[in-house]
Amino acid sequence: MEMVRRIILDDVTKGPALPEGKTRKIKKGTIRCLQCQKQMESAECRNCGCSKCFIIVYDPNTKKMLKFRKDDEGDALSYDKAQKKVKAIRAAVDNGNFRQGDWTDKEAKAKKIENMLDAWLTDKMEEIQADDFSGETLKDYKGYVGNYFIPHFKGMDVRTIDYTNIQQFKNSLQKYAVQVKHNGRKNEQIADKTRKNILDGLHAFFTWLFRAGIIENIPAFPIIPVKNKEEKVALEIEEQSFGLEKIPLEHRDVVEISFEFGLRNGEACVLKVKDINTKERLINICRTRSGANICERTKGKHKDWLPLSERAFEIIMRNIEGKFPDDYIFKNPNARNQDGIYTQKYLNNLWKKYSEIPVTFYEASRHSFCTQIVQDCGADQLQAQVLMRHRDIRQTQNYFHAKPQKLRDIVNRRRKKQKVVVNIPSGVKVSISATGMK
Repeated sequence: MEMVRRIILDDVTKGPALPEGKTRKIKKGTIRCLQCQKQMESAECRNCGCSKCFIIVYDPNTKKMLKFRKDDEGDALSYDKAQKKVKAIRAAVDNGNFRQGDWTDKEAKAKKIENMLDAWLTDKMEEIQADDFSGETLKDYKGYVGNYFIPHFKGMDVRTIDYTNIQQFKNSLQKYAVQVKHNGRKNEQIADKTRKNILDGLHAFFTWLFRAGIIENIPAFPIIPVKNKEEKVALEIEEQSFGLEKIPLEHRDVVEISFEFGLRNGEACVLKVKDINTKERLINICRTRSGANICERTKGKHKDWLPLSERAFEIIMRNIEGKFPDDYIFKNPNARNQDGIYTQKYLNNLWKKYSEIPVTFYEASRHSFCTQIVQDCGADQLQAQVLMRHRDIRQTQNYFHAKPQKLRDIVNRRRKKQKVVVNIPSGVKVSISATGMK
C-alpha cells in the first residue's frame, strides 16, 4: 500500500487530494473528534466522549485536504473554539478569499485582537498627521482599548469574534468600568451614552478590519438604548447676556463671539486674522482645536465664508488691531500653553465657574444660536443648516430646542390672524377678523 507523506505547516496538516464525493462533504469545513475522527456536533464526541477535535477543510486552490488541530494559543482545539474557527474559514471559502497561509499559527497570532488594535491605533495616528482625524477621538479610542477591549477580548482572533462575544462584552462593561475613572470618579455606574460610545468605538474598529480585508464581514452589534440621555437646553439672548456679564472682562470677547456664530468650542480658540474679510464683513471658520492639536479643518470640513453680524464685526475689529494675518485673534492672558491661545477646557470651565447659569458652554453657545436664529429670527431649515455648517439637516434639528412659551405665542397668533368671510342677509359680504368687522 502506497504511503502518503503529510506536510505539517504550523497547526495545519495537508493531506492528499480527495475523491470528488468526499470533497463535497468537507468543502466548507467540518469538525471531527481528535480521537475517533468521527464528526462532532457537541462539546463531547457522542462516539467516544473525547472533548478535543480538529477541523478538516478542502482547499480549492491546491485541491488538497487541510487539517487544523490547534487553537490560537497552540493547544488542541475545543469544540467551542473549533466552531468559531470553522465559521470564519467557511466565510473566507464562500467569498473566494481562503488562503491556507492566513490560518497558520504565525498568521493567527498576528490576527489576535491586541495586535490588530495596536495597528488600528497606529493607523489613526497617521490620519491625525494627515489632518484627517480628531486627536480627541483618538484619545477616547485609546481609553476604550486599554480599559475595555483588551481586558475582555485579549488572545482572541478577530476573525472568530461574533455577535455572542460582543453581546457578552456589552453586558460586562460595568464590570470593567468600576476600575476606570469616569469624570474623575471610580466605582460608579457609567451612563448609557458612555456605554454606547464604547460600543461605537468597537464597531469603528471592526469597520476598519473589514475595509482592510482582515475580516470577511462585520459582526452584528447589540443596540444600547440611551435611556438617561440628558435634554439639551437653549438660552435666550437675555440669559446669555446675564451670564456674559459675570465673565471676567478679559475673556468676554471670545465667549461672546461664540454666541454670535454658534461656534464649536475648538473653533473659537483658533480664529486667525486672515480668516476675516473686513471689506465684505465675512468670516471663514476653517480650523479647530482638538485637544492639544490644531486641525486645519473643522468637524464638517467646511470652508465657507459666512456673514459677520454687526456685533461680531465690532468684536473682531477690536481684537485684530495691530496683528498680522497668521496671528490668532483671541489670546488668553492666563494661558499656560506655548501658543498662548484658549483651549476648549478653559472655555468650558470659564463659563461653569462664572456664569451662574447651570448649562454647558456648548449649550449656551451653539445650541442657543441655532434655536435663536430659527425661533426668533425666522430662519428656515436650510438657512439654519448653512449657518450651523452641517452636512445633514438632521444634525441641525438636534440643535433646535423649541420653548413652550414661544410655541404658545405661535398658536395664539393663529386666531389673531384669522379672517372669515360670511354672508349678510342683505347679500353684502364683509370680512370679520379678530379686531372686529370691516
